[in-house]
Amino acid sequence: MPWEPVRSAPLPAPVTSAARRCAARFAERTASLRDFAPLVRLYLQADLDTDATALLARRLRELGPTRVRERKAVMDSVFAIYLEAQPSRLDAAEALLRQWPTTERIPRLKEYVLLALASYRAGDTSRARRMTAPM
Repeated sequence: MPWEPVRSAPLPAPVTSAARRCAARFAERTASLRDFAPLVRLYLQADLDTDATALLARRLRELGPTRVRERKAVMDSVFAIYLEAQPSRLDAAEALLRQWPTTERIPRLKEYVLLALASYRAGDTSRARRMTAPM
């Protein structure tokens, strides 16, 4: 039997449709940031990736540049959401990894490993290899 990566297939159309109807009630520009993580998940389920990205940008702007620990926590949460989404948002996760507050790879080793594993599971072996290559 052919191998089908678990998170590479899109969600069934009825799920995406239901998520779109629900997301229509929560416009990205006015949505409460108290519901940040659930809204990011909802936007991804509804294939509203630009709204998810915009909500992340809004959240990071709210925190400002000096609250590094809080920014890292938000980015860490969204990184995990990107990898757990169906299909996984590998490009978005990698882009977020490049924006991390530190440029050192060792403190971010966990994220590189998680992205490499998610890439491998999704059949993206070139990305998996790139994530595990020395800098």
